[in-house]
Amino acid sequence: MAVVAAEPFHITLEAQHVRLKGRPKLCSDCGVCSSSARPLMARSCVFVHNQSEQIELQLHGRNRRDGDELVLGVHRAIHVARMAQPVAGAQWSGIVSSLGALLLERGIVDGVIATRAVPGTRYAPQPFLARTPAEILESRGNKPCISPNLEMLDEVRAAGLKRIAFIGVGCHVHALRAMQAELGLEKLYVIGIPCTDNTTYPDLMRFLKVVSRSPETVVHHEFMQDFRVWLTHEDGSIEKVNFIDLDVGELGGQTAIFPSACLSCFDYQNTLSDITIGSVSYTHLTLPTNREV
Repeated sequence: MAVVAAEPFHITLEAQHVRLKGRPKLCSDCGVCSSSARPLMARSCVFVHNQSEQIELQLHGRNRRDGDELVLGVHRAIHVARMAQPVAGAQWSGIVSSLGALLLERGIVDGVIATRAVPGTRYAPQPFLARTPAEILESRGNKPCISPNLEMLDEVRAAGLKRIAFIGVGCHVHALRAMQAELGLEKLYVIGIPCTDNTTYPDLMRFLKVVSRSPETVVHHEFMQDFRVWLTHEDGSIEKVNFIDLDVGELGGQTAIFPSACLSCFDYQNTLSDITIGSVSYTHLTLPTNREV
């Protein structure tokens, strides 16, 4: 079956109220409603029907035990890790990019659904179906914005692919797992990334403009445990802004930046993935491993 070329993704350049017009108030724009899978929305969307416990039981054969699993989810092991040879330009050391590339390189999958930046931007997310390791590595780096990655399932179907990997956040993964049995896939590997502080691309740009002394040079930002926003710039310098000093009025209030769905996040640790890579920590990566990959 011929591959259908994906249309340019201008959606990430639209404001939240434009993109989500007519949707339920709690919508993370995962891509189900804007794809041929829309009829499955009512039984896959976590904000309509949270099936986390049922899916967890199906995936792992049990639900969470008391202790760390109540926070981290069902897991076999937790590790602090980094690439021995970091990937230049990656958010941290490049574990997510390298793992996606490795699955393609070894022929374990035929495609990887991932997110790259819209050409000419640093952060505007563009979902795409990678077919080569080079394509995955070129997409390295975090895009902390809402991205409708599940739209790419239409391209997977059009290409006739049966073995894929998916890189996405918790709301993506919940919907994907809820639909998995109906997708006709032979193999599905899910690489989860924790998700917090997500917003739309225009709102992110507005946030950086208000918060940073040099918004155009910010390559990474994170809300840290020391009650400050850390912003890393192109020259490696780190700007730290106290939460209390944020001009919330100029930002338009908390809900003017972060979508209601993200403020209602149900699974930051992405516990329905096969492996989750990343954490809120600035200096370390934690990998709550749900399955061996």
